Amino acid sequence: MELEPVVFGKDPEAPTLVNLLKTVAQHLRADCLDHVAAGPRRLSTTAAEERKNAIEEQAKALDQLAHAGFHGILCNPSKIEGICLNLLALGSDISGGPASNVAQALVLLKPGSAPTELVGT
Repeated sequence: MELEPVVFGKDPEAPTLVNLLKTVAQHLRADCLDHVAAGPRRLSTTAAEERKNAIEEQAKALDQLAHAGFHGILCNPSKIEGICLNLLALGSDISGGPASNVAQALVLLKPGSAPTELVGT
């Protein structure tokens, strides 16, 4: 079956919620230095290192959620929201790309929010 690797999480390129969270975490780690140096005032070396570490901690939290799998993610949407709020407070722009796709998926997966043609009613 063609979808078997996607369904069982064996395709790291599939646009699944688990893979999207992993991608967001990777982007955060790759770009965290950009986020600590952005803005009108440059942070001190110590403050920049603290902010970088805080962003990496949020990326680690996303990885942990992804590791919990699809069901674990669905049981913790408020945790994802909290991580996003923390990242915004740290000056990290997560509004586009994979992060946007994660938000859209979570909205669709809320009980009662899926279009009727998706739930078969």
